[in-house]
Order: sequence, then C-alpha cells, then structure tokens
Amino acid sequence: VQQNGKLNMRLTFLIGLAFFTTGVSWSLYNSQVNQALENYLGLLSIVGIFMAMDNIIGVIIQPIMGWVSDITRTKLGRRMPYIIIGTISAAIFFALIPTGFGTNIGILLFWMFFFSLSMGFYRSQAVALMPDFIRPHNRSKANAIINLMGGVGGIIAYTLGLLSDVVGFFVIFLIGSILMVVALVILVWQVKEKEAYSYQEVLLA
Repeated sequence: VQQNGKLNMRLTFLIGLAFFTTGVSWSLYNSQVNQALENYLGLLSIVGIFMAMDNIIGVIIQPIMGWVSDITRTKLGRRMPYIIIGTISAAIFFALIPTGFGTNIGILLFWMFFFSLSMGFYRSQAVALMPDFIRPHNRSKANAIINLMGGVGGIIAYTLGLLSDVVGFFVIFLIGSILMVVALVILVWQVKEKEAYSYQEVLLA
C-alpha cells in the first residue's frame, strides 16, 4: 500500500504494466496496419481516416467506461475488472488483425474496429489506476515511470516490426498479444486494487 512518504517504485512499475500493454499494441498497430491499408487503398488521406477510427471510438467510449468504473464495486476493485476484460479481448482481436493483411479489407477493418473498441474499454481505468494508489505528492515521479513503461512497450513493438519480414506479421502480432496477456497476469497477481487508499476511501464513503 502506498504510504505518505517515499514513492513505492516496485508498485509503480507494476501498475505501469497496464500502460505497457497499450505501448506494445498501439505502437505495432500504428506502424503495421497503416501500411496494410495503404496497400489496399493507395491514398494516404483515406488511410488516415481509417487509422483515426480508434480516436473516434475512444472519444465516445472512454468517458462512458470511466464513469462506469467510478461506480463499480467488486472484490477486484473498480478498475481491475475492466482492465482484465479489455486487455484479454484486445489481445485476441490484435492477434487476428493480420488475417486481413493482403486478403480482405473488410476482415481487416472488422478486427481493427473491435481492437479499438477493446482498447477504449480499459484505457480510462489504466490511466486512473496509478492515482488510486499513489499519493498526490508522488504522482509526478510515478507518472514518469508509467510513461517509461509505455515507452518500453513501444521499443519492443519497434523491434518486433523489424522482424516482420523474417517471421511474418502473424508471428509478431501474436507475440504482441502474448506480451499483453503476460503483463496483465503479473499486474493482477501483484497489484491488489482493494488495497489502494482511494478505493478504501470510496468503500467507507
């Protein structure tokens, strides 16, 4: 449990695993899917419209899911249930995205939509998890660590992208999905949201 003193570095890194999942998936998604769409459509302007799908979905679903999370009370907490469901579903749809590469743009757009929907389902909760644990005077340092975890995910995604010509798109997207699930398992195992000071205050309110 985060106390009033020094920042709990271990806890903060573990909480950052939620952001790590987004760093891996979004970085790989943005670097590879736009190329696949360009092969289908040719025009970068149209590609940009489809690549903006996640932003449009996020603007709609994230505020809703954030509100739903705030009023949720479970044994796992109010953020973790949505992080679990969202990460698992996002990992599944992420692994399926390459099935639309070079075969059918309809299939590609279908998996893109559900991946973006799944990511939007838990992003607000992933962002809120750190302030739920970390006291205000430590949040700037904690935020740097959270962003670092997202950056590490991005570096891994970039490395996987370099291997696409060697092992293929299916493999690198599958590895990305596996990393998301592994990070989720560690997060749920090590971070107990019911011990977060903010959640305890909510339960007592």
